[in-house]
Amino acid sequence: MKHFVTILISCCLLNATALYSKEKTPVTLSKTEQDSALTLTNELPSEQQPKIEEPKMRIWTVSEVTGNIRKAKPDTNFINFNQTATDECFDIATSWLGNMGSPLETKIYFNKGKKSDFLFVRPYINYMQVAEDVKFYNTKTPYSSLSYYRGGPSYGREERLKASFAVNATPNLSFGFNADYIYGRGMYIAQSTNDILSNFWMGYQGKKYIGYAVTGLNHFKNYENGGIKNDSVVRYPELQPTRIKAENMEVNIGADKNAQSQLQNHYILYTQKFRTGKNEINPDDSTEIFVPIINFIHSIKYEHDLKKYSEDDTTAFYINRFDREILLCDTMTRDKAGYHSIKNTVGVELTEDFNKKGRFGLIGYVTHEFSKYQYFAGKTFHKTGGNAVIVGGMITKNNGQHFNYGAAGDMFVYGARQGEFNLSGNISTSINAKNKTIELAARALLKSTTPNRFIQQYESNYFAWNNTHFANEKKVHIDGRFSIPQWNLSLKGGFDNITKYIFFNTLSVPEQYDKNIQVAYVSLRKDFKVWLLHLENEIIYQKSSHEDALPLPELSLYHNLYLTTKIFKVLTFQIGGEVHYHTAYNTPSYNPALGLFYNSGEKAGNYPIMNVYANVHLKRVRFFVMYYHMNYKFSNNNYFSMPNYPINPGMLKMGLQWNFYD
Repeated sequence: MKHFVTILISCCLLNATALYSKEKTPVTLSKTEQDSALTLTNELPSEQQPKIEEPKMRIWTVSEVTGNIRKAKPDTNFINFNQTATDECFDIATSWLGNMGSPLETKIYFNKGKKSDFLFVRPYINYMQVAEDVKFYNTKTPYSSLSYYRGGPSYGREERLKASFAVNATPNLSFGFNADYIYGRGMYIAQSTNDILSNFWMGYQGKKYIGYAVTGLNHFKNYENGGIKNDSVVRYPELQPTRIKAENMEVNIGADKNAQSQLQNHYILYTQKFRTGKNEINPDDSTEIFVPIINFIHSIKYEHDLKKYSEDDTTAFYINRFDREILLCDTMTRDKAGYHSIKNTVGVELTEDFNKKGRFGLIGYVTHEFSKYQYFAGKTFHKTGGNAVIVGGMITKNNGQHFNYGAAGDMFVYGARQGEFNLSGNISTSINAKNKTIELAARALLKSTTPNRFIQQYESNYFAWNNTHFANEKKVHIDGRFSIPQWNLSLKGGFDNITKYIFFNTLSVPEQYDKNIQVAYVSLRKDFKVWLLHLENEIIYQKSSHEDALPLPELSLYHNLYLTTKIFKVLTFQIGGEVHYHTAYNTPSYNPALGLFYNSGEKAGNYPIMNVYANVHLKRVRFFVMYYHMNYKFSNNNYFSMPNYPINPGMLKMGLQWNFYD
């Protein structure tokens, strides 16, 4: 069935191509669409730009609901290329299991943006390319890229292989794929990861018809050890007869249990627009361009998710730590949970060109969703779900020279989530003063969210709850940004007020907090340059009013000191060191049987992670050498991402990327 749907979508797109293949010349895009054009360049000062054979190409991502495009950047910048080989690349402070490709979440509250209706996807979503993250290309020359990463000793080696390809079959029709394979043996017992992330996309941009199709597969298979059994082995090695190496540390769930987690995510998205408008003469080059006025929108998305957790023999780890008294099966564990969804959206868009002065654009849409949630508890199958109808709309102004704004909202008007809504608004402006550009932006959000179905009701071998009485979680959010690009200065701040906040408590079961929680943050980014020497700095301060429900590190820091220059006119290199740090706080920990993070009530942090590295760029090739966690042997021994989960000891890492443009 999945293959059939994929073939059907591809055929629809190719048929649409055939309908409009009479257009002999490439389509000239409207101003809004031109904003997505991006030339492959590196983000270095002009005098340090490597002279690379790179063609011009447009790169963009697509909104699932409206089909609107947003400009995107290629992954070709050689500066800080080494960061892509660490899980700290997702944010300046993260919780993770230590091994590449293992479950992860950011410790910065305001960066927890990605979510999914399938609860168990969330610890992996940072690795995944969800449909709205997939990059579409339009290029005159075929583009492909190969990357290979490797690090650590042979017994705990981590490896990663990535490949991307994009080509245009016609000036308007392009297609390509992305593949990412992660394999980490793990420095600690029973910790290996085996992840496959892939997607295939097609895009057609015609004069009166636009269509985008993407299908993706994300598969994670990880062994689980529950963390090391005794944290003092790491914290106080002087109390041990001899220093115990990572591969010999006793873990909570031994390799004999064969504990494994699997997560599968499949999706297919097809979004299309039928456009009506007028032809105008471009005053710049006297060519005729098509200006869309009214767009008719349709999108369909199918998603299927499956989570498995298995053990060949049950363990006392969950019973002792999480107070679970009765097991559904006391010989082995075979937990499953799944999610299916089909969404159909139809809408109408009035572009910013529909009125003479181009003051704003309007979009209105209706979405029908059929969803199914299911889980297996022992030999019992539980299923729930149904139909839902969402009504939404937005008003936007994106073409203003100095002032832009937008407002959007949607509401569930039918189904189990009836009454759930999401309202947001944003405003931005730029001011030129003394040859400097001052950028100002502000955003506000008001939302009411129904508790996830798996939070309302769930049962597995070790855990069970019924929270159908939980109320909607409500949030009021405001934030603002001030930046001066010429000074490499950016200042951001925000505030949240959360009512009926839902979290996983120390027993790994959902709990709803009755009091209001306020969260405030300030983020400062300032980079300095003296001759060839650069210093990147990011400082984030955040404060939660109720640390027992929503704990956060108050201060998180990132500093990167490096020297970069070009030699022999073709070889550009960067050599330096970086450090991640956050203050100690009651961090989350990870529950393998659930595959979710929970409030541990135990402290971690107050430890710097230092890396030294060298990045080199030569024509179409970039590579790096890095010693990760170089302070492993001379800092204090508090190198825990979260309780029971120390990060990897110091190790050598290296990586290579080769881009092809023909």
